Amino acid sequence: MASPRSFRGITLALLAGILYGCDGTPPLTAIEPLSCDPEECADALEAVSAADRLTALLSDDGSRIHLAWPDTSSTETTFRVYRRVAAVDGSHPPFQVLADVPANSVGFADSVGLAPWTLYQYQVRPCHGTVCTAKMNSEIVTVARPPAGVEWARWAPTRVRLAWLWLPPGATHVDVERREWLGPGTVTEPKVIAQVPATATSHMDSVGVEPTGKYRYRLRACNGAACSLWVRTAYVLPGPVPAAPGSVYGAVARAGVIALAWTAGTGPAPRYYLVERRQRNGDGGYGEYQPLGELAAERLSLRDSAGLVSGETYEYRVSACGGGGCARRTSGDVALVVGPAPVAPGAIHAGPLGTSAHEVIVTWSDVSSDEASFRVVRSRDTGEGFGPFEPVAERSGNVTYHVDSVGASPWVAYRYRVQACNAGGCSTSPTSAVVTMSRLPVALHGTRYSPARNHVGWIRGSLALGQDRYEVQRRTADSGATFAPAGQVPGAPEGYPVERFVDTVGVAPGVSYEFRVRACNGSFCTAWSDPVVVEVPVAIPTSPVLRVQTVSPTALELVWTPGPTVPTYLRIARRQRGGDGTLGPVQATVEVPAEPAAYTDTGLTGGATYQYEVSTCNGLGCNTSLVEALVNAGPPAAPPALAINQYGVHTLQTSWEDVSDNEGLYRLTRRASTGSGFGAYSPVAELPRNSTSYTEQGLASWTAFQYQLRACNSVGCSAAVTSPPRTTAELRATYTRVAPTSVAVTWTINPTGGDRVEIQRRRRQEDGTYTAFEAVASVAPASGGYTDEGLTAGAQYRYQARACQGTVCTAFWPSTGPL
Repeated sequence: MASPRSFRGITLALLAGILYGCDGTPPLTAIEPLSCDPEECADALEAVSAADRLTALLSDDGSRIHLAWPDTSSTETTFRVYRRVAAVDGSHPPFQVLADVPANSVGFADSVGLAPWTLYQYQVRPCHGTVCTAKMNSEIVTVARPPAGVEWARWAPTRVRLAWLWLPPGATHVDVERREWLGPGTVTEPKVIAQVPATATSHMDSVGVEPTGKYRYRLRACNGAACSLWVRTAYVLPGPVPAAPGSVYGAVARAGVIALAWTAGTGPAPRYYLVERRQRNGDGGYGEYQPLGELAAERLSLRDSAGLVSGETYEYRVSACGGGGCARRTSGDVALVVGPAPVAPGAIHAGPLGTSAHEVIVTWSDVSSDEASFRVVRSRDTGEGFGPFEPVAERSGNVTYHVDSVGASPWVAYRYRVQACNAGGCSTSPTSAVVTMSRLPVALHGTRYSPARNHVGWIRGSLALGQDRYEVQRRTADSGATFAPAGQVPGAPEGYPVERFVDTVGVAPGVSYEFRVRACNGSFCTAWSDPVVVEVPVAIPTSPVLRVQTVSPTALELVWTPGPTVPTYLRIARRQRGGDGTLGPVQATVEVPAEPAAYTDTGLTGGATYQYEVSTCNGLGCNTSLVEALVNAGPPAAPPALAINQYGVHTLQTSWEDVSDNEGLYRLTRRASTGSGFGAYSPVAELPRNSTSYTEQGLASWTAFQYQLRACNSVGCSAAVTSPPRTTAELRATYTRVAPTSVAVTWTINPTGGDRVEIQRRRRQEDGTYTAFEAVASVAPASGGYTDEGLTAGAQYRYQARACQGTVCTAFWPSTGPL
């Protein structure tokens, strides 16, 4: 059996269940298998179990330190646990009592006041009463979790890549150690090969790595002199040679750029791809291959733009590389010639894109056959002239337009150029005309408001501000004459995107005009908008159909219905009729838009009568109607009746006739049935004047409701009109004469409920009238039907049925005809 001394690097964490490897390094996870020979490990375990050894281990989450020890005493009454904060320089303070644990214990978890990046040492003594015997001291433990998510790979024959996903907060660097496997049972001593800053997430080991070497690494996070436990890797062995790329392709992409692509090979996957390039010499030979870069294994393409020269030939090769070396196709070289620059594009045009205030569309003609792309450049007016041309876009070959929306500012002038480019360079370019980015007016519209007045409106091209005025020009429509200035409109403030110009200067009746508008800011102006023709109407509007109603003790509302020719405005004049019946002078005249088709006249005298002269007008003339009305100073009249109808189980609709002309609103209230009658009325809704119905949804089922309605104005309310009660349940019945002396009644009830179904019947008399309904039966709803027997053969009857629950009943469902 091996002695404990020969296995001094092995410790047993009984409480945590974690076993250290035989080479003295901690495991990567709690379930990592032994990394030494099982027989040797078994001997080591036995040796450690026999020793008085105290083990301290930080928990996975860093919140506790687990202690474990062998119980070699048979007389202890307690184990006393001590702790001290260890010093880096070895000048440790005395141990302090931490806890007493029961006899026969073999472990303890310490979570009291542990501080990150602090060194702790523990001591455990078995005690009998107040007497404690030999002590067991632990190794020093740092409260810092080791690096997590550690990965390792043989990147190349002489390179090993280590990476990690997480370091404990406060770490300043990562210590990396390496040892080499020399043969069975023989490894080199661990050697620190790097201290990697905590800001890094990986390390490439390339110092002294031999192609056939087998290496093992361990890593720990450190902060000053304190470090976490080590995390170790498995042995990193020489890797296989990856499969060579399947195929390699190349093409000239655009000016100064060659595009390469390749396919992955079939076999071991590479760690990376190595792309190399060489240039043909003047004697026809090639120089040495030079590396262009190492690409991740998932990358299968590269765009080369490093110093390509027009007219030169370049050859490329791609190798798949890994831990065993690199492989490439023997016929995988691709040769490409960088040709001359293409011919310059044809005429270039630039202008605002539609109504946009921030986009310019640039167009050109493609007269070259070998361009790979088009380069669009732009120059800006700085106020002291145009600045240098700067790139704004790169478009693919054969494309003949570009929309520039990057950094274009309103009220700034630009010029554009377009160059045709390929790997040989770029062509020259003509220059576009000056483009001013501004708010081109849109949606221009106009109306011949009156015989001598035109209204022209438009919408700003953008809600952004900046224009200080709009310039309007006019000419006679269909004349071919030159546009002439008609006036200016100041730029509207923010929140008013719709602008309007009123044209009254020199407007000839019966003549149509054409208008156009542009926005300006200082010396800059947009292009002119598309023109709009303001035509003279073909007919004068017909007289309106008028209705007047009182809306308050001092106000009347005029409502009109226009004829087939819609007016542009209405002119309303008012006169008051005196007590002797004569009309006084015109008191007021207003012009109002045709829409909405109503006007409220306020400040009137209650009880007085007024006459209104209402003229419907357009650009050709006016037609006039007269109407008179009394300002009713009292409350409105009540509707004659309030009807109630059911639409579904939970919906009731009330309806009425609007007989008042001075109501301001309708006030609707409702009451619901209780076990012994009805409760009090409560408000349901206030409805606008002229309403004639209201629908209420979501009512409780098997409840009777009753409504009241009042018409109200500022003076008061009418008397209430009450609806009959209606229950939110429904019975539907079918009546069938199944025999000369019997009728069958069947029904459905929605929703299911009720404690009885009441059936009534009446008989037709010889004079054609019917007797009053009389009760026939009251049966349980669940029966679903009833047969009325003992009838007189040849006699005709009518039936009705309803479902009831206590005092609440549905409406009667009648038979459709005599039976």
